[in-house]
Order: sequence, then structure tokens, then C-alpha cells
Amino acid sequence: MKMAEMAGEEDLESGLPKWQVIGFLIRLAVQFHTFGAPAHRVEYNMVEAAAAFGISTVSVAVTPTMMMITFGEPDSPKAFSRVVRCSQTLVQSEKLYLIDQLIDDISARRLDFEDARKRLDEIVAMPPRFPVWAKILAGAVSSGACAPLFFGGAWIEMLVSTLIGLIVIFFDWIGDSHPMFGLISDIFSGIIASVLAVILNSTVGACFGGIVLSGLVWLLPGITLTLAVRELATRNLIAGTTRMFSAFMTSLKLGFGIAIGTALPFWLTTPLKTACDPNMISPWFTIVFFMCVVCGFNVLLDAHFHQWPGMIFVSAIAYAVSDIGALYLP
Repeated sequence: MKMAEMAGEEDLESGLPKWQVIGFLIRLAVQFHTFGAPAHRVEYNMVEAAAAFGISTVSVAVTPTMMMITFGEPDSPKAFSRVVRCSQTLVQSEKLYLIDQLIDDISARRLDFEDARKRLDEIVAMPPRFPVWAKILAGAVSSGACAPLFFGGAWIEMLVSTLIGLIVIFFDWIGDSHPMFGLISDIFSGIIASVLAVILNSTVGACFGGIVLSGLVWLLPGITLTLAVRELATRNLIAGTTRMFSAFMTSLKLGFGIAIGTALPFWLTTPLKTACDPNMISPWFTIVFFMCVVCGFNVLLDAHFHQWPGMIFVSAIAYAVSDIGALYLP
């Protein structure tokens, strides 16, 4: 049965065909979710946008891989639902911001239907803010800077982590165009990182733990865990629990790859050095390393330049709290 038949042929009070508005709202919800919005934001914003177009009753249920939208009262014979399969991949900060602004303009009645639909098409069609080579370079730089910033690594750990970060982002890019490889790319990244770390640990005394964690920092499920906690806190239990388990599985795959890579150089018997020697690099470099990490992540998240100051400020507060807490809390 066609959407127009299920929704009813009547127009809305605004004079717009109801089925066109419903199709637009479904697409808007899917794109908002795909670009990285948490479940509670999608549900609330879709209700507001629907009300602006004259649809008073909308119910949205969101999980990381599926969305169900119901239009109309549950007991009405004209009510109907749509189930949409939509995968939320990496957060795309600029497009997420633009979609959020679009929904705000729709809710405030600053845009008519045609302008809203045109702007959504423009946002979806936008190319990435940064080219692939810039993202690969940003991933390498941020991984390299993580070694001395978070793990106390020396120059050798920083150089090796940079190389591993380059490989990790390259694998991630291949996984975007080859989804089947993308499912196991984090395992291969873990293997390569740990093999290199074991070899350098045995030959030059490099820090195994600092190299592996810094090189794989982009694959660590920090964003996934953050979204999971937000969704659990807002009582989106299915979405939050699913996302939390997804983060656990990502960690499990990384650990599996690290375990295999650690065992591959079986002829090397030097004990693994899990902690780096402190103060190997002057603390005056801390600001430089911090900016390398944050700016690299901003590039990888496709953030517009006007978003950078806020992201840097919030990251600086988080780093300061973490650093002070490590010094003064047991």
C-alpha cells in the first residue's frame, strides 16, 4: 500500500500534501540520526518539526541501527508506522550542526516546506569538509601526539604511534568503501600496532602500552560510550544498551587483534614494557601535543572551523580535570 493511501489523501492545514510532508520528516529524521544525533534528540526534534508542518501526533523510537516512526493516534485507523534501517556511522560534526539548525528553523516557522526540503538536499549533498589525505594526516598526527601527552612516551613512541595512526586511518578509509573489510579492520589495526610495538619493545626498549594505545586511539569507542551514557541517562534504554554493547564489542575486537599481534613475533622474549618512563619529553610541549590531538580529531570529525573553538575549549577543560584528578585523587 502506498504511503499516500495510508496517510490519507487529505492535505494539511498548510495546504501541503500530507504524504509529502511525512516523506520529508522521515528523511530528515534518518539524516539527523545518521550524522550522529543521540536518540533523545532525534525523538524530540522530530516531534517539534512535525508540529510546525501541522502534524500533531508523531512517535519516534530510535536505536543505533533502526528507526520506527508512527504518525497519528495509536487507536486511529489512519495511523501508520514506518520502520527504517539506518546505520549511524561516525559523527559528522558540520552536517550534524546544520541539520540541527534546519530543524530549529522549521520549528520556529522561519522556513516553509519547499525551502526546508531544498536546504536538506543541500546539506546531504555537501562534500566532506576535509579531503581523505587531510584526514589520514590528521589521524597520524593525533596518534603520535597522544603518546607523550597521555602515556608519557618519548620521541620513539611518538614516531611509531604516528606510523600506526597513519595505517589505522587508511584502513578506516578502506572500510568505508568496502563494508565487509570495515567489519574486521579494527582487528587488523590491532595486529599491526601490537606487532610493531613488540618489535620495538625488544630492540630499542620502546613502551609497548604507550605505542599500542596511542596508535589505536581513533578506534577506541569513546564517542560510542559517551552517546550510550547520554541515552541511558535520558531513559532511551534500548538505544543506550545497544550502543554500550557495541562499544564493548569494538573493545573486544581491538583486544583480540592486540593479542594476536603480541603473539606473532614469538622469537622475541623480552618482557613487554607496559608503562613509559616519565618526563621523557619536556612538559613545555604539552600545549603543542594537546592542540595536535584536538585539531586532528576535529578534522576526523569533519567539524567546521567555527566549531573548533568550542571543541578545543571543552577538550581543554576535560584534559585539565583529568590531569588534576590524576595528581590529587587516589
